[in-house]
Amino acid sequence: MTKASLQAFAVCSFVIIALTNVLGQGIQPYPNAITDRVVRTETPMAPPPVNIVFNDPDLGSPIVRVSDETTNFRHPGGYLRSPAVWETNTWSADDSKFYFIGRGGNDFAFAFDPSTMATSSLPRATAGQALLLPLRPGPTFSFIDPDLMYGTTNANRFTISQYRFSTNKVAPVIDTTTCGLQPPINTQNSKIQSDDDVSLSADDRRISISEGGPQPGEDPFVVVYDQNLGCRWYNTQTGQIGGQWGQTGFATVPAGFLINHAFLSGDGQHVKISALHFGFYIWDVATLNVVGCQTHTSHIALVTET
Repeated sequence: MTKASLQAFAVCSFVIIALTNVLGQGIQPYPNAITDRVVRTETPMAPPPVNIVFNDPDLGSPIVRVSDETTNFRHPGGYLRSPAVWETNTWSADDSKFYFIGRGGNDFAFAFDPSTMATSSLPRATAGQALLLPLRPGPTFSFIDPDLMYGTTNANRFTISQYRFSTNKVAPVIDTTTCGLQPPINTQNSKIQSDDDVSLSADDRRISISEGGPQPGEDPFVVVYDQNLGCRWYNTQTGQIGGQWGQTGFATVPAGFLINHAFLSGDGQHVKISALHFGFYIWDVATLNVVGCQTHTSHIALVTET
């Protein structure tokens, strides 16, 4: 490992450790959160009834069970899960709605009362049931508008769309195939798809997505759309960066890697690009600057001297 590689690895390691330490503190509005490192054995208990608040026997936090074997009415008895990546915003800005994913690739949303922790059906949903959302698995709530979600649809997976609960309407935000990607995505090839990993800046001004591969983990493009400036894109296979604003040219790291997921930072200035069997890259969106953080241990060689 070269001196430069060791320095880069040290920087990446420091960032990860620092974030872990910061996130582990009991900060407001949760001053009573348990932050020690004591291992607690889970107390066996029978599944509680749906919509009955109880206290966790080990940590003391109030919990409410939302779902049972009937919740996924498209596939009764089928599984229910959270999105595969933690960056997805599954709660509305006012905590009054949340969603989860069910077997069959369906998104189910419920209303929630933060003061009582009671869940209920949203308007347009059958009484006692979740609302089936018209978006592909893994959409994300707006950070500023509790009525709004962003995601993709089966009609066009390369178009980032928005959905309003109050109107039950889906509207296109940007067709990413019009962003000038090089080479252009072959939309006629049914094997080429979007990863549906839409993410937002904290003010909803910028939106990102990864796409252009045959399956998740094999995408070559990150697209960032600024609602005032237009598109930026990065082809990680060729290293080329272009778009309607910012610097154009080639990234400062070697080309040839594929994308697992890509997510915007809160300020919209950077994208974290996860790459399988490597770790992640950080792209400074307005520039050609990309930094690699290698965290996959099988690719880190330690050299000793005698």
